[in-house]
Amino acid sequence: MNYTECARELKASIRAGRVSELRGLLEPYRSSKEVKEIDEKFMRMSDPPIDPINFAIECGKEKAAIYLVEKAFPLNHVFWEERGLCDEWSSKEHGPDKCPRQYDCGKNAERHGMELLKLKIDAIRQGKARPGEGISEPLIEKFLPHTPPPKQNKPPYETDDHSRFVPEKKEPTLAMEASELVQKFGIKYSTKSGGTLLHQTVDKPRVFTYILANNGVPINVQDKNGDTALHLAVREGKMEIVEALVQCSADLTLRNKLGQTPVDEAEGPIKTFLRTFEPSVIVAVRDNHFNMLYRLYKRSWCNVHTRVKEGKSLLEWTRDKAESLPLTDVKPSLKNEYKKEKDTAKKAFQLLSDYRPTSELIHAVLCEDAELARTVLWENPGLCVNNRYRDRIGKTILSHAVEVNNYELVKLLVDNGANVAQMRVRENEKTNVTIPLYQKALRRDLDVNIVKLLQTVLHDDREHSEKDQNGNTPLLRAIEEGVDTQTIHWLIKVRGGYSLMDRNKDGFTARELAQKRGRDSTVKMIDRYIAKELPAIVLRLFPVAFYPQELLNIVDEEKDTQAGESLDQKLVKIAEKHNVKTWIDCNQTQNHAISLFEASARGDVEKVNKLNDASYQDKNGYTALIRAIAFNQYEVANQLCILRPPLKKIADNCNRYPLHYAYALPEAQGRQFIRLILDSDANEIENRVDKDGRVAAMYKDLRGNVETLQMLYDARTLDAFGKRGAPLGPWPKDAHTLPPTMTEEEADRLA
Repeated sequence: MNYTECARELKASIRAGRVSELRGLLEPYRSSKEVKEIDEKFMRMSDPPIDPINFAIECGKEKAAIYLVEKAFPLNHVFWEERGLCDEWSSKEHGPDKCPRQYDCGKNAERHGMELLKLKIDAIRQGKARPGEGISEPLIEKFLPHTPPPKQNKPPYETDDHSRFVPEKKEPTLAMEASELVQKFGIKYSTKSGGTLLHQTVDKPRVFTYILANNGVPINVQDKNGDTALHLAVREGKMEIVEALVQCSADLTLRNKLGQTPVDEAEGPIKTFLRTFEPSVIVAVRDNHFNMLYRLYKRSWCNVHTRVKEGKSLLEWTRDKAESLPLTDVKPSLKNEYKKEKDTAKKAFQLLSDYRPTSELIHAVLCEDAELARTVLWENPGLCVNNRYRDRIGKTILSHAVEVNNYELVKLLVDNGANVAQMRVRENEKTNVTIPLYQKALRRDLDVNIVKLLQTVLHDDREHSEKDQNGNTPLLRAIEEGVDTQTIHWLIKVRGGYSLMDRNKDGFTARELAQKRGRDSTVKMIDRYIAKELPAIVLRLFPVAFYPQELLNIVDEEKDTQAGESLDQKLVKIAEKHNVKTWIDCNQTQNHAISLFEASARGDVEKVNKLNDASYQDKNGYTALIRAIAFNQYEVANQLCILRPPLKKIADNCNRYPLHYAYALPEAQGRQFIRLILDSDANEIENRVDKDGRVAAMYKDLRGNVETLQMLYDARTLDAFGKRGAPLGPWPKDAHTLPPTMTEEEADRLA
């Protein structure tokens, strides 16, 4: 069957929603090139053009769309809504951002309420999953009739028959599957083309690479084309396998028959990644470059036991190099030079020998072998368990154990001192974007006991205010990731309801985000929690944090089914009880706060003192102190810090604290604010990070940067509800009065 015929039948199968037919039709096409050909033919024969995934979405066939995503059909097609056109007015509205009238398969899935499909697309785009991992059903030929499974009649066992015991079968894990593969074929297995088991498993999850290498499969074998397993992984764009092979001490300098090294063939993030570890640990040992070895061995998490050359492990090969050729066999003229080389080789062997226990622990975790990890820790008391991979934002073995959903390993590492608090790690190895380690555990497919275990060692409530790159706190990220409602309820209770007032970078609270993502059960749970469980002292803060008034009309129904009170009625009673009349009415409270923000921006100290009766925070996360700093109003900032010191520790929606804003100002203006903010609790305030993991002092080098200028421009021109308008106060000296992202042509046209 040619590609055109396949595309034609594909359309009919999608329309019918028969996943079994899709599987039978597409099973012969396994390479990405073939899939792209079918995709292109499908687009050409469709009028208007549409790709298979979006066609399945439009037909309402979510399962078919998920299968196509798993089959690696392209996710990057962009379409316009019907009659959609990005005209001049639309362009002005969205600026440099993508036009909201455009959509791709991810946005289309969200629009059609296909939650599972959206999660799958997001996971693949973020590097958390790969196409094909979810394909687990056996192939059903397309010509078999579609019949329901036969009903099974269970034998009439007596309900009290306790003699009948069937042990629960343990689901086989990927690690077990990899171990069985080694046992079945052995470490010397070779294909007709000269490849090893490592060559054969570059399409498998990375745990296969770790286990095969750890069990003695040689890491640097070249097949008949001169390709190592690393060459193949690079060629197929398998980032996780490339990472695993580097950690198993692969040689980055071996050339195939075309004269290409893996680095030569690599592109994009993979090339950047490999450049970090050039030329590799084995080359550093071979060439006697001790400084290079010292730079690479820890950061690459090198496995000292993998077979790297001549059937020997890295440690054995280094030892043999140190013990080779005695000095008596060397010519007198070369003795001094040779002695230096021999001493360097001995130092290298000593270095790797000392590193051996750490290497064993790391690779026990990578192989998901909790028993081996426990043995290594028992044999080496006090062994460090907090080594970073790659650099200062690299993952730790604890974050890896969380990623692979291994509760036993997580508990073992936490019990042995693995750090959780104030630890940020990369989202994945393709990016430098970081997230708090704690948030790694907030995924729909992970064991909920992992996050509960990590919570037991978090003694600082601040960890629940830390944010990921989208401004999500742990609660917001859990909602975004589709975590179950029970766990979300638990996360809310951990902070006593305070987290319900947190917002992400788009200004959404937990309830608003849940509603936007279609998580109806979560929305109902939040409403029920606020009505029934939320402490009264917390409820009175909701208007202060600009919590939407329409969300406070929830009725707290009594158990006897009589009409209960709405939350705003409760709020009146609480305000009267605490004698805080300005908080009785949400509109009154918010208007009061807006007046405070405007007074701060204008430098009206007298009015600020009069209105400063709470730590108000608007929909952008801005406080009066942030506004005062953005408008260079030092006297106002000074009064706010004296009368309300907690304002120094309240961040905006992007987790940027007042100190971040102070460092973003021109040096002459920012210096006085920095001194003011660091007058007390300097260490704690200085170490607080924004959503991207940057401390405030790093903004000093970002002054004049478009991102920083935009941050200041927003703080000056966004009103309390996030709407763009005139500045709240007079423009500070040398301030950018036009959007930093605006081009010169746009500025001239506006002028």
